[in-house]
Amino acid sequence: MLDKLAEPVTIDCEVAFPRVWLTWVGATTACLQCLGVEADLVDVAGMSGYAFLVCVREELSPSAPTAVEWARLEHGVRLLGRSVQRFSSGECPAEPDHDRREAHCWCAFKIARREVEANRPCVLYGAYGPEFAIVYGVKGESYLVRSFRELRGEDQPPVTYDELQNPGGTYVLAFPTPTSFEQPVADRYALANAVRMFRRESFGSPCKFGVDAYELWMEELQQRRARVLGNSYNAHCYAEGRRWAFEFLRRVAERNPSRADQLGLAIEAYGTAAAACARLTELFPYQALEGADETAVVADGDAIRSAVEALRVARDAESMAIEVLARIAAEDWPEI
Repeated sequence: MLDKLAEPVTIDCEVAFPRVWLTWVGATTACLQCLGVEADLVDVAGMSGYAFLVCVREELSPSAPTAVEWARLEHGVRLLGRSVQRFSSGECPAEPDHDRREAHCWCAFKIARREVEANRPCVLYGAYGPEFAIVYGVKGESYLVRSFRELRGEDQPPVTYDELQNPGGTYVLAFPTPTSFEQPVADRYALANAVRMFRRESFGSPCKFGVDAYELWMEELQQRRARVLGNSYNAHCYAEGRRWAFEFLRRVAERNPSRADQLGLAIEAYGTAAAACARLTELFPYQALEGADETAVVADGDAIRSAVEALRVARDAESMAIEVLARIAAEDWPEI
């Protein structure tokens, strides 16, 4: 093991955590920008496919927005301009001192330390909570990170490598080298990936995706099973995703004039879905709920009726948009 009193090692680039709900997108974007990639939150969310994810669990568990196929996201990062190296254990044994968990955590830390020593930031899951953070340095056996705490003005003390709060397993994402792809190739992939993200199958998972996710969300609200905090968190995450999807498709249309008319239908539909999901955040503001009982369920009948109508609008609009994107992605692109 390392000297716990060692002097900290940090990257040269100043990084700040973006104000986002989907923290993988925020952390990844900040890392890529530090490494010279000209991409913003919309680019990363759209090219990775995260903007097109809709995933819901029973009771509107707050874990659903991070139930993502990480490998699928990462190809979009390559298309934006950096290679990726991921360590993901895919398990989180119940015992905090489990030997496998110790090995996973230490392996992830070694990767992060190598990246920092090479002056590259990386993404880490589980610093101060089950969210994603930016590793900008190491000190002894601890990570130095920027996280959602930065947005609250809270301290961000070093995080020991084996003290992560990572119920989904140990995860570090690094970006070792530059890559280069032609833009039409990247855009066509992004549209096909958007369809796959929305239409993902559950395969026995407690999560529901796409249309099924919207249906489950409406059912949980109507049956008074949706938890207050989880429902609000999901609403804010997916409202953010719909906004990013709308803007990303506008950029794809601008870059590919021959596809602009077809994409216009999907863009309009995502504008409708974004507005409907924004209505959910108005009905269920998260900030007003902090400190609330985590077991409380949404019980306001008027809010539920309004939310269900908004979800129906979003479901129908997004389903239509995905049909359009599937047709476009399946066509021959003369630009390629």
